[in-house]
Amino acid sequence: MPGGFDEVRAADGTTCRAAMGGSGAYLDSGVIGGGLNEDTRSVSAYGRIVVPLGRSPTRLNCDRLYQLELRRLELEVKMLERGLDPRGGGGSSSSGGWADGPEWTHKGQ
Repeated sequence: MPGGFDEVRAADGTTCRAAMGGSGAYLDSGVIGGGLNEDTRSVSAYGRIVVPLGRSPTRLNCDRLYQLELRRLELEVKMLERGLDPRGGGGSSSSGGWADGPEWTHKGQ
């Protein structure tokens, strides 16, 4: 079956992963070469057409999470352009107060 997938990962760790392979028919083909002993050389080709039967399953749609994450990033950029801290400080980032907590360090500078 054809492989590949779409994956969306939000900032909070939420992940959506959906297979790209459609539920329609597809062609699988290939070539096999080599013999079992050294004096024979053989090459074989194969092909198959796979046609799924029955109703196609419902697919997971990651588009809603993708659109929400894009919107969140756009809003975060707008807040940064206005000098606001998108991490919840709400005040001006020019004072630098949001990085004064004990979890921040200046070691290694």
